[in-house]
Amino acid sequence: MPNKVKLNIKEVILDEKTPMAVSLVMDHSGSMGEERALSIQNAAELLINKKKNEDGMSLIKYDDHIETESAISTDKQTLLSQLKRNGLIGFGGRTAIIDGINVGMNTLMSSKGFKKKVVIVFTDGEDNSSTINQQDVIASAIKNNISICAIDFGYGVNGNFLKSISEATGGYYNRIYSTKEFSDVFEDMYRKLKQYYYLEYDTKQFGVHKLSIKFCTQNDSAIVNTMFSNIPDIGAIAVLDVFFDSDKSIVKNESDNAMLNVATLMKVYPGMEIEVRGHTDASNGTKDPNYNQKLSEKRAQAVKDYLQSKYNISSNRIQSKGFGDSMPIDDNSTEEGRARNRRTEIRIVKQ
Repeated sequence: MPNKVKLNIKEVILDEKTPMAVSLVMDHSGSMGEERALSIQNAAELLINKKKNEDGMSLIKYDDHIETESAISTDKQTLLSQLKRNGLIGFGGRTAIIDGINVGMNTLMSSKGFKKKVVIVFTDGEDNSSTINQQDVIASAIKNNISICAIDFGYGVNGNFLKSISEATGGYYNRIYSTKEFSDVFEDMYRKLKQYYYLEYDTKQFGVHKLSIKFCTQNDSAIVNTMFSNIPDIGAIAVLDVFFDSDKSIVKNESDNAMLNVATLMKVYPGMEIEVRGHTDASNGTKDPNYNQKLSEKRAQAVKDYLQSKYNISSNRIQSKGFGDSMPIDDNSTEEGRARNRRTEIRIVKQ
Protein backbone atom coordinates (compact mmCIF):
# COMPACT_ATOMS: atom_id res chain seq x y z
CA MET A 1 0.00 0.00 0.00
CA PRO A 2 1.41 3.48 -0.87
CA ASN A 3 2.66 5.54 2.04
CA LYS A 4 0.65 8.63 2.97
CA VAL A 5 2.80 11.62 3.81
CA LYS A 6 2.26 15.24 4.84
CA LEU A 7 3.14 17.70 2.09
CA ASN A 8 4.23 21.33 2.23
CA ILE A 9 3.11 23.04 -0.98
CA LYS A 10 4.56 26.26 -2.40
CA GLU A 11 3.60 28.00 -5.62
CA VAL A 12 6.63 29.17 -7.61
CA ILE A 13 5.73 32.00 -9.98
CA LEU A 14 7.49 33.84 -12.77
CA ASP A 15 8.28 36.83 -10.55
CA GLU A 16 10.64 34.64 -8.52
CA LYS A 17 13.67 34.93 -10.76
CA THR A 18 15.54 31.65 -10.51
CA PRO A 19 18.23 31.49 -13.20
CA MET A 20 17.60 28.44 -15.36
CA ALA A 21 19.69 26.80 -18.06
CA VAL A 22 17.98 24.93 -20.89
CA SER A 23 19.57 22.68 -23.49
CA LEU A 24 17.27 22.56 -26.51
CA VAL A 25 17.96 19.23 -28.26
CA MET A 26 16.28 19.11 -31.69
CA ASP A 27 15.75 16.10 -33.96
CA HIS A 28 17.11 16.67 -37.49
CA SER A 29 16.97 13.08 -38.72
CA GLY A 30 15.88 12.26 -42.25
CA SER A 31 12.27 11.56 -41.27
CA MET A 32 11.81 15.20 -40.26
CA GLY A 33 12.06 16.50 -43.83
CA GLU A 34 12.95 20.05 -44.87
CA GLU A 35 9.63 21.66 -43.97
CA ARG A 36 9.46 20.28 -40.44
CA ALA A 37 13.15 20.97 -39.82
CA LEU A 38 12.54 24.62 -40.71
CA SER A 39 9.45 24.66 -38.48
CA ILE A 40 11.42 23.41 -35.49
CA GLN A 41 14.13 26.00 -36.14
CA ASN A 42 11.54 28.77 -36.30
CA ALA A 43 10.03 27.51 -33.03
CA ALA A 44 13.48 27.64 -31.43
CA GLU A 45 13.84 31.24 -32.62
CA LEU A 46 10.54 32.21 -31.00
CA LEU A 47 11.55 30.51 -27.73
CA ILE A 48 14.85 32.38 -27.69
CA ASN A 49 13.02 35.69 -28.11
CA LYS A 50 10.60 34.86 -25.27
CA LYS A 51 13.10 33.53 -22.75
CA LYS A 52 13.85 35.49 -19.56
CA ASN A 53 17.03 37.53 -19.66
CA GLU A 54 18.52 35.66 -16.69
CA ASP A 55 18.04 32.25 -18.30
CA GLY A 56 20.70 30.49 -20.33
CA MET A 57 20.11 28.32 -23.37
CA SER A 58 22.12 26.02 -25.61
CA LEU A 59 21.13 24.81 -29.09
CA ILE A 60 21.84 21.22 -30.12
CA LYS A 61 20.83 19.39 -33.29
CA TYR A 62 21.10 15.67 -33.89
CA ASP A 63 20.46 12.86 -36.29
CA ASP A 64 22.97 9.99 -35.93
CA HIS A 65 25.60 12.58 -35.00
CA ILE A 66 25.38 15.54 -32.62
CA GLU A 67 26.23 19.18 -33.26
CA THR A 68 26.19 21.98 -30.69
CA GLU A 69 25.31 25.19 -32.49
CA SER A 70 25.49 27.29 -29.33
CA ALA A 71 26.87 26.62 -25.87
CA ILE A 72 24.92 27.97 -22.90
CA SER A 73 24.35 31.71 -23.32
CA THR A 74 22.00 34.24 -21.74
CA ASP A 75 22.39 36.64 -24.67
CA LYS A 76 19.50 36.42 -27.12
CA GLN A 77 21.43 37.94 -30.01
CA THR A 78 24.25 35.44 -29.60
CA LEU A 79 21.79 32.55 -29.63
CA LEU A 80 19.91 33.91 -32.65
CA SER A 81 23.10 34.47 -34.62
CA GLN A 82 24.26 30.88 -33.97
CA LEU A 83 20.92 29.21 -34.70
CA LYS A 84 21.06 27.98 -38.30
CA ARG A 85 17.70 28.18 -40.04
CA ASN A 86 18.68 26.05 -43.04
CA GLY A 87 16.50 22.96 -42.89
CA LEU A 88 18.32 19.61 -42.96
CA ILE A 89 21.61 20.85 -44.43
CA GLY A 90 24.36 18.78 -42.78
CA PHE A 91 21.82 16.37 -41.28
CA GLY A 92 19.18 13.90 -42.48
CA GLY A 93 20.59 10.63 -41.13
CA ARG A 94 19.33 8.14 -38.52
CA THR A 95 18.16 9.03 -34.98
CA ALA A 96 20.34 9.09 -31.84
CA ILE A 97 17.99 10.52 -29.19
CA ILE A 98 19.91 9.35 -26.10
CA ASP A 99 23.23 10.59 -27.49
CA GLY A 100 21.61 13.99 -28.09
CA ILE A 101 20.27 14.13 -24.54
CA ASN A 102 23.69 13.22 -23.21
CA VAL A 103 25.38 16.08 -25.07
CA GLY A 104 22.69 18.42 -23.77
CA MET A 105 23.37 17.30 -20.20
CA ASN A 106 27.12 17.70 -20.61
CA THR A 107 26.55 21.26 -21.78
CA LEU A 108 24.46 21.96 -18.68
CA MET A 109 26.96 20.35 -16.31
CA SER A 110 29.70 22.68 -17.53
CA SER A 111 27.54 25.79 -16.99
CA LYS A 112 27.76 27.88 -13.81
CA GLY A 113 25.36 30.13 -11.92
CA PHE A 114 22.08 28.42 -12.80
CA LYS A 115 19.91 26.98 -10.03
CA LYS A 116 17.78 24.85 -12.37
CA LYS A 117 19.03 22.83 -15.33
CA VAL A 118 16.78 21.25 -17.95
CA VAL A 119 17.09 19.35 -21.22
CA ILE A 120 14.19 19.79 -23.66
CA VAL A 121 14.42 17.06 -26.31
CA PHE A 122 12.26 16.81 -29.43
CA THR A 123 11.89 13.84 -31.77
CA ASP A 124 9.58 12.49 -34.47
CA GLY A 125 10.91 8.93 -34.44
CA GLU A 126 12.57 6.03 -32.65
CA ASP A 127 16.11 5.89 -31.30
CA ASN A 128 18.03 3.65 -33.70
CA SER A 129 21.68 4.68 -33.44
CA SER A 130 22.60 5.90 -29.93
CA THR A 131 25.79 4.55 -28.40
CA ILE A 132 24.85 5.44 -24.81
CA ASN A 133 22.55 3.42 -22.57
CA GLN A 134 19.20 4.92 -21.56
CA GLN A 135 19.60 3.95 -17.89
CA ASP A 136 23.06 5.51 -17.75
CA VAL A 137 21.63 8.82 -18.96
CA ILE A 138 18.82 8.68 -16.39
CA ALA A 139 21.30 7.92 -13.59
CA SER A 140 23.51 10.81 -14.69
CA ALA A 141 20.54 13.19 -14.86
CA ILE A 142 19.42 12.24 -11.34
CA LYS A 143 22.95 12.52 -9.96
CA ASN A 144 23.45 15.99 -11.49
CA ASN A 145 19.92 17.24 -10.70
CA ILE A 146 18.97 17.71 -14.35
CA SER A 147 15.36 17.36 -15.51
CA ILE A 148 14.69 15.92 -18.96
CA CYS A 149 11.57 17.24 -20.68
CA ALA A 150 10.48 15.50 -23.85
CA ILE A 151 8.27 16.22 -26.86
CA ASP A 152 7.18 13.45 -29.22
CA PHE A 153 5.84 14.42 -32.64
CA GLY A 154 3.47 12.35 -34.76
CA TYR A 155 2.16 8.81 -34.72
CA GLY A 156 5.31 6.83 -35.44
CA VAL A 157 6.94 7.17 -32.05
CA ASN A 158 7.04 5.04 -28.91
CA GLY A 159 5.55 7.44 -26.37
CA ASN A 160 6.61 5.32 -23.40
CA PHE A 161 10.30 5.68 -24.29
CA LEU A 162 10.72 9.41 -23.68
CA LYS A 163 7.87 9.58 -21.18
CA SER A 164 9.68 7.14 -18.90
CA ILE A 165 12.85 9.25 -19.08
CA SER A 166 10.93 12.43 -18.25
CA GLU A 167 9.14 10.83 -15.30
CA ALA A 168 12.36 9.34 -13.93
CA THR A 169 14.13 12.73 -13.96
CA GLY A 170 11.31 15.02 -12.80
CA GLY A 171 10.63 16.47 -16.25
CA TYR A 172 7.52 17.02 -18.38
CA TYR A 173 6.33 15.02 -21.37
CA ASN A 174 4.16 16.18 -24.29
CA ARG A 175 3.02 14.64 -27.55
CA ILE A 176 1.90 16.73 -30.53
CA TYR A 177 0.67 15.95 -34.04
CA SER A 178 0.93 19.17 -36.06
CA THR A 179 3.81 21.47 -36.99
CA LYS A 180 1.54 24.34 -35.91
CA GLU A 181 2.01 23.13 -32.33
CA PHE A 182 5.82 23.43 -32.30
CA SER A 183 6.02 27.00 -30.99
CA ASP A 184 3.15 26.54 -28.54
CA VAL A 185 4.54 23.36 -26.99
CA PHE A 186 8.02 24.89 -26.55
CA GLU A 187 6.54 27.96 -24.91
CA ASP A 188 4.21 25.88 -22.74
CA MET A 189 7.03 23.66 -21.52
CA TYR A 190 9.23 26.68 -20.78
CA ARG A 191 6.37 28.30 -18.86
CA LYS A 192 5.85 25.16 -16.77
CA LEU A 193 9.50 25.24 -15.81
CA LYS A 194 9.17 28.84 -14.61
CA GLN A 195 5.77 28.54 -12.92
CA TYR A 196 4.89 25.48 -10.93
CA TYR A 197 3.98 24.04 -7.54
CA TYR A 198 6.77 22.95 -5.23
CA LEU A 199 5.95 20.00 -2.97
CA GLU A 200 8.14 19.08 -0.02
CA TYR A 201 7.94 16.22 2.42
CA ASP A 202 10.24 14.34 4.79
CA THR A 203 11.22 10.75 4.12
CA LYS A 204 13.29 8.54 6.37
CA GLN A 205 14.32 6.24 3.53
CA PHE A 206 17.20 6.64 1.08
CA GLY A 207 16.89 5.71 -2.57
CA VAL A 208 14.70 6.35 -5.62
CA HIS A 209 11.13 7.32 -4.65
CA LYS A 210 8.04 7.09 -6.87
CA LEU A 211 5.24 9.57 -6.23
CA SER A 212 1.70 9.70 -7.53
CA ILE A 213 0.03 13.05 -6.81
CA LYS A 214 -3.59 13.90 -7.55
CA PHE A 215 -4.58 17.55 -7.90
CA CYS A 216 -8.28 18.29 -7.48
CA THR A 217 -10.20 21.42 -8.42
CA GLN A 218 -13.91 22.06 -8.21
CA ASN A 219 -14.63 20.68 -11.67
CA ASP A 220 -11.61 18.60 -12.62
CA SER A 221 -8.60 16.64 -11.42
CA ALA A 222 -5.20 15.59 -12.69
CA ILE A 223 -2.74 12.89 -11.64
CA VAL A 224 1.02 13.42 -11.86
CA ASN A 225 3.49 10.54 -11.55
CA THR A 226 7.11 11.34 -10.86
CA MET A 227 10.30 10.02 -9.29
CA PHE A 228 13.20 11.48 -7.32
CA SER A 229 16.35 10.29 -5.61
CA ASN A 230 17.57 11.37 -2.17
CA ILE A 231 20.78 9.38 -2.23
CA PRO A 232 23.36 11.67 -0.58
CA ASP A 233 26.32 12.96 -2.59
CA ILE A 234 29.89 12.37 -1.51
CA GLY A 235 30.56 14.53 1.55
CA ALA A 236 26.87 14.91 2.34
CA ILE A 237 25.80 14.41 5.97
CA ALA A 238 22.43 12.91 6.94
CA VAL A 239 20.93 12.55 10.42
CA LEU A 240 19.79 9.02 11.31
CA ASP A 241 16.87 8.16 13.58
CA VAL A 242 19.07 6.06 15.88
CA PHE A 243 18.08 5.86 19.54
CA PHE A 244 19.97 5.11 22.76
CA ASP A 245 18.96 5.11 26.41
CA SER A 246 20.38 7.98 28.47
CA ASP A 247 24.13 7.57 29.00
CA LYS A 248 24.07 4.23 27.16
CA SER A 249 25.61 3.10 23.87
CA ILE A 250 23.36 0.15 22.98
CA VAL A 251 21.31 0.72 19.83
CA LYS A 252 17.58 0.49 20.67
CA ASN A 253 15.06 -1.52 18.65
CA GLU A 254 13.34 1.70 17.53
CA SER A 255 16.41 2.29 15.36
CA ASP A 256 15.77 -0.74 13.14
CA ASN A 257 14.15 1.15 10.24
CA ALA A 258 16.96 3.70 10.03
CA MET A 259 19.62 0.99 10.17
CA LEU A 260 17.83 -1.05 7.49
CA ASN A 261 17.72 1.99 5.19
CA VAL A 262 21.46 2.55 5.53
CA ALA A 263 22.21 -1.13 5.00
CA THR A 264 19.96 -1.27 1.92
CA LEU A 265 21.64 1.81 0.46
CA MET A 266 25.08 0.28 0.97
CA LYS A 267 24.03 -2.99 -0.67
CA VAL A 268 22.59 -1.19 -3.68
CA TYR A 269 25.90 0.71 -3.96
CA PRO A 270 28.54 -1.91 -3.07
CA GLY A 271 31.37 0.58 -3.47
CA MET A 272 29.88 3.05 -0.99
CA GLU A 273 31.80 3.89 2.18
CA ILE A 274 30.42 5.89 5.10
CA GLU A 275 31.54 7.60 8.29
CA VAL A 276 29.24 7.22 11.31
CA ARG A 277 29.42 10.36 13.46
CA GLY A 278 28.26 10.46 17.07
CA HIS A 279 27.27 13.69 18.90
CA THR A 280 26.01 14.49 22.39
CA ASP A 281 24.52 17.54 24.07
CA ALA A 282 26.52 19.56 26.61
CA SER A 283 25.06 17.82 29.68
CA ASN A 284 27.64 16.03 31.85
CA GLY A 285 26.78 14.80 35.34
CA THR A 286 30.15 13.16 35.88
CA LYS A 287 33.54 14.45 36.95
CA ASP A 288 35.12 13.23 33.74
CA PRO A 289 35.59 16.18 31.33
CA ASN A 290 35.96 13.69 28.46
CA TYR A 291 32.76 11.77 29.23
CA ASN A 292 30.71 13.13 26.31
CA GLN A 293 33.54 12.53 23.86
CA LYS A 294 33.86 8.91 24.99
CA LEU A 295 30.08 8.38 24.87
CA SER A 296 29.83 9.74 21.33
CA GLU A 297 32.65 7.45 20.21
CA LYS A 298 30.97 4.41 21.78
CA ARG A 299 27.66 5.23 20.11
CA ALA A 300 29.24 5.68 16.68
CA GLN A 301 31.06 2.38 17.13
CA ALA A 302 27.80 0.71 18.21
CA VAL A 303 26.12 1.77 14.96
CA LYS A 304 29.06 0.43 12.97
CA ASP A 305 28.93 -2.87 14.87
CA TYR A 306 25.16 -3.12 14.32
CA LEU A 307 25.48 -2.69 10.55
CA GLN A 308 28.30 -5.21 10.45
CA SER A 309 26.71 -7.89 12.62
CA LYS A 310 23.06 -7.70 11.52
CA TYR A 311 23.45 -6.78 7.85
CA ASN A 312 26.91 -8.15 7.09
CA ILE A 313 28.28 -4.78 5.93
CA SER A 314 32.06 -5.01 5.83
CA SER A 315 33.78 -3.04 8.60
CA ASN A 316 36.20 -1.73 5.94
CA ARG A 317 33.32 0.30 4.47
CA ILE A 318 32.40 2.00 7.75
CA GLN A 319 34.40 4.50 9.77
CA SER A 320 33.20 5.61 13.20
CA LYS A 321 34.00 8.91 14.88
CA GLY A 322 32.79 10.73 17.99
CA PHE A 323 32.59 14.51 18.34
CA GLY A 324 31.21 14.75 21.89
CA ASP A 325 29.45 18.08 22.45
CA SER A 326 31.86 20.03 20.22
CA MET A 327 29.49 20.48 17.25
CA PRO A 328 26.06 21.62 18.52
CA ILE A 329 23.39 22.48 15.95
CA ASP A 330 21.01 24.06 18.47
CA ASP A 331 20.84 25.79 21.86
CA ASN A 332 22.00 23.54 24.73
CA SER A 333 20.06 25.67 27.23
CA THR A 334 16.68 24.23 26.08
CA GLU A 335 15.45 20.63 26.11
CA GLU A 336 14.48 20.87 22.44
CA GLY A 337 17.93 22.14 21.56
CA ARG A 338 19.67 19.43 23.55
CA ALA A 339 17.52 16.79 21.86
CA ARG A 340 18.66 18.01 18.43
CA ASN A 341 22.28 18.06 19.53
CA ARG A 342 22.08 14.41 20.63
CA ARG A 343 22.28 12.89 17.18
CA THR A 344 23.90 10.24 15.02
CA GLU A 345 24.88 11.08 11.45
CA ILE A 346 26.33 9.37 8.44
CA ARG A 347 28.65 11.09 5.99
CA ILE A 348 29.18 9.61 2.52
CA VAL A 349 32.91 9.07 2.05
CA LYS A 350 32.77 7.14 -1.23
CA GLN A 351 29.83 6.37 -3.50
